Amino acid sequence: MNNLCADTTTVLRLLAPVKVSEDDKLVEYDALVLDRFLDILQDLHGEDLKETVMGLIAHLRISGVL
Repeated sequence: MNNLCADTTTVLRLLAPVKVSEDDKLVEYDALVLDRFLDILQDLHGEDLKETVMGLIAHLRISGVL
């Protein structure tokens, strides 16, 4: 793991709320990582990408796939 990735991981872990269970911290951390990843993809591929992916995730959750 390079330094930038390690630094990003450290920052994201610090952003997760302190007064929650370990399972909830993992969910928060995953959400932060996904959000940052989508921001990067959006910067590379255009503004509508993040909104499209989030809509797809919501649809999959409603459908019971996720």
